[in-house]
Amino acid sequence: MKRAVFFDVDGTLFDNKNQCVPRKTVEVLKKLKEDPTIVLGLATGRSHTQLDAINEVKDLFDYRILINGALAFKGDEIIYENKIDPSLVAEFVSYLEKKNVATGYVGLEGYSISMYNESVQQSLDDYQMMVPKADKFYYQNKDIYQMWIFDGRRTIIEDAMNDFSNLTIYPWHKHGADVLSITSNKGNALNAIRPLLGVDQVICFGDGLNDFELIQNADIGVVMNNSRSDELKKLATLVAKDIDQDGIYHACVELGLIK
Repeated sequence: MKRAVFFDVDGTLFDNKNQCVPRKTVEVLKKLKEDPTIVLGLATGRSHTQLDAINEVKDLFDYRILINGALAFKGDEIIYENKIDPSLVAEFVSYLEKKNVATGYVGLEGYSISMYNESVQQSLDDYQMMVPKADKFYYQNKDIYQMWIFDGRRTIIEDAMNDFSNLTIYPWHKHGADVLSITSNKGNALNAIRPLLGVDQVICFGDGLNDFELIQNADIGVVMNNSRSDELKKLATLVAKDIDQDGIYHACVELGLIK
């Protein structure tokens, strides 16, 4: 049987607390890559310019679902995309500007921010990402696949979710949220590219709210025990050990993916 195995990055492959990919996880990925019956995939909220945190393993993946499902690649080829409507981007940017909240913009080849503040610094530090030069008009001449809200106040995120039901908003653990087209999620992207995978079974690993549709659409869904979502864990076929307890390794052994 041929299987595709997709991994989220933050909280699943990348240990944000210890700022590393655990050694056992690196070994597992290399073993899976050597198996001709396995197709390896990423499914992350990051873009391809934001994968430095997993430099050691990022080239092992055959398929990459990026920006929370707004883009998907096979190698360097775009095989699926879902941009945010430009008028909706402008409306949302104006909404946050009136609240004096920093916005992030994610395009195909990079990202920018509307202004610099401590929430921006803390958020990007958590994900080992460089703070770019602020450009509040970045979105005006580029396709935008995702926006970010930079603010630690939960009420700001909740208000945005209530005021923009035509956008998908995934709160982070702290400091902000991802903002996408209402039809963008990892599960939709997986379903769109699944006919190209040439596999009999899809196994997906994740830990966050933005992995809900990914786990939901997998044949086998594995959720890390370090996930803060009980709802996601209830959806899982298997709850793996925490990331810092070699959860990926033990789950792959239990599933018979490695010995």
